Amino acid sequence: MKKFSYKIDFQYFLSEDALLQCALLLISLLLGMALRTVVQRYDKTHQNAKNPLKILAIVPFIVPLVSTVLIAVFSTVLEQSGIAPKILSPAQQLVFGWIAVISIRRITESQAATWFSGLIILPVTLMHVVGIWGYLVKYLNSLSFAVGDSTVTLYRFLSTLVALVALLWLAKSLTHSFETRLKKTKTVRASTRALIIKITQIFSYIVIFLFTLDSVGVDLSVLAVFGGALGVGLGFGLQKVASNFISGIILLFEKSIEPEDLIELSDGTTGTVKHTGARYTLLETIDGREILVPNEDFIVQRVTNWTYSNKIARVEIAVGVAYDSDFNKVKEILLTAAQQHPLCSKKTKPNAFLRTFGDSAANFVLYFWIDDVTNGRLEPQSDVMLAIWQRFQEEGIKIPVPPREYQLRLANMDTVDIPPNPKKPLG
Repeated sequence: MKKFSYKIDFQYFLSEDALLQCALLLISLLLGMALRTVVQRYDKTHQNAKNPLKILAIVPFIVPLVSTVLIAVFSTVLEQSGIAPKILSPAQQLVFGWIAVISIRRITESQAATWFSGLIILPVTLMHVVGIWGYLVKYLNSLSFAVGDSTVTLYRFLSTLVALVALLWLAKSLTHSFETRLKKTKTVRASTRALIIKITQIFSYIVIFLFTLDSVGVDLSVLAVFGGALGVGLGFGLQKVASNFISGIILLFEKSIEPEDLIELSDGTTGTVKHTGARYTLLETIDGREILVPNEDFIVQRVTNWTYSNKIARVEIAVGVAYDSDFNKVKEILLTAAQQHPLCSKKTKPNAFLRTFGDSAANFVLYFWIDDVTNGRLEPQSDVMLAIWQRFQEEGIKIPVPPREYQLRLANMDTVDIPPNPKKPLG
């Protein structure tokens, strides 16, 4: 194994040419910072204007861009003067790396991605500038390990690992950007958008996985063995995960469950669909709870979708009145109370029926419709019931209470001892 060694000529940095180039580099940075300060002040003074300039987006790029231009100019002048820009040229490459890091920060808006890219791009650029990178690559290529019948060098492994992380981040960023743009398209249904996004994500990750295996040098024919092992794993331990994943794909293709649908599960849980994922569907209930429902439950269980084809829903109110009441008047009160409510549908008229003659009351039922069930059914039902009660009070219509008969049976007791009243004196 070769030893890694490298020497840097520190004597050159004390020469007049090096000091001149350092001064020019410092001037480039200072001029860039000065221009950035001017732009920021100009933006503050014009931020209340009707059509302000959108210059905040370019503020982080001002210093490196100005420095790049000035360094290029100074390098050309030095070359024409017979001085080799041994410091300015490497510094320009570092500035390019700086611009790349800033671009990643602006695109992803992620602090973690910025730190990761900075820890990779800037050190690699610096090592390339000073000439260490070539020696380091040779040294890492001299270290290797076996993976089956293949031999993988340490440099290839590390470069593939960095490329994998970068590709995963890139795929996530692109799919997120694609999802954001697709959500703004009103002509595409919500379920279709979710299906397109999911297929895009799956395709991206499969391509990244195959690229990583090929980069490491793994024979892709081993995927047949891996697929068999994966099938056995799904059969034993991951069958629920696979079932929920496939159920989610089925829901997206059928378009039976979409975001903002009002869903009622078989156990009575009711809520609005907020998100359909690969494993679960996020349901937000009327009391603010967020429930993660496995996708399989929507396939194998009975589910009520209140907004599948329309948002119209029926409200039912049952009421019993005394037999001495005017039944026609009762029916009129029920219909009027429903018709006067603002949420009652004007397209479908309410109906009231005399259903049964009970033991103590004649039982009526009122049906009326609301146009948008997502606004709730309890509020219009409560309002109509209060209006009915108020009219019954005005018309003297009574809602009878069923009589209750209570009997006290004393068994196996000849006499009953009644305790004395503590408030009444004895004797």
